[in-house]
Amino acid sequence: DALPISWEHHLNLDNSLVYDVFAGQEKSALTCRGCNKVSVTWTTTLELVLALPSTDKVKELSQLVGGYSSEAGTTIKCEGCQNQERDAKKVVTMLRWPKVLCISLSRFASPTCKNGVAVEVKEMLFVADDAVYQLCSAVVHIG
Repeated sequence: DALPISWEHHLNLDNSLVYDVFAGQEKSALTCRGCNKVSVTWTTTLELVLALPSTDKVKELSQLVGGYSSEAGTTIKCEGCQNQERDAKKVVTMLRWPKVLCISLSRFASPTCKNGVAVEVKEMLFVADDAVYQLCSAVVHIG
């Protein structure tokens, strides 16, 4: 299984207190819609960056985190199709949740326009069966 090897490799590169506390591990799987070839990568991350949807409704932070581990369409150059551009399905999931979760909300709808959707944050955040977080601080930047 490549996941434990990837995590062990990461720990050999940076086994620090910061990574012990804040690091999580994502799995990204790209599936070519032409030949069904699957490409999997694992990434170590120190924060969860969530894009805000364009809506007038208030969103709960738990909904945004739930939408993070989802699938989306994309375009890739597929090795199985002789490097031709193909439509693909991308599925990103958090496989190893950090001990302390840092979340950034990406409010930019475009380079010049901010998304002003309201986000409701509760004291407890349930993200997975084995990952529950209690809010300890929040930074609101205006400007």
